[in-house]
Parts: sequence; structure tokens; C-alpha cells
Amino acid sequence: MSDEPETCAWCGRYTERHMGAYYFGFEPTGVEAIDRILCSVASAGKAYHHTESWSEPINSQADMRSHVDLIQQAANEAAEKLRALDGAKEGT
Repeated sequence: MSDEPETCAWCGRYTERHMGAYYFGFEPTGVEAIDRILCSVASAGKAYHHTESWSEPINSQADMRSHVDLIQQAANEAAEKLRALDGAKEGT
């Protein structure tokens, strides 16, 4: 058994503080798609004090995605889920 705290599967930060940044933080909504957006913004805010750096690669070794990419991916996935719900609602 590890003493290492649990990490967020989306952002890789420790779950007890993964929605906190330097000057702001978010409370989880309980809706995974929305929480991923909040988590992505908080991760960017924690990594850099200024938004101008959010487009730099998160990990230049293995993953060339930036925080902007992560935020956009979370928003795209949330939009896809909402469109699917809207489509299901229209079909009823």
C-alpha cells in the first residue's frame, strides 16, 4: 500500500488540491465534464502566473500538449456530451 496521495486522472495533480491555483481555486461541481474544464484552468493557473505562458508544452519530454490544449480538449469533450444529450432530448 502506497502513502502517495491519489492523483487526478485528468490533470495529474493531487486530488485534494487539483482545482486550486495560485490566486484562485474552484469547487468541484460533481459533473465530470465541467470539472475537467475547471481542473484544466486551475492546472494552468498553478503552473504559470501569466496566461501568456499557458501555450507552452506541459511536458516537453513526452507530451507536447499545452495547458491551452488541455483546456480546449476538456471543453470539446464537454460540448460533445451536451450535444449528445440535446440529440437524445430531440429524439423523444
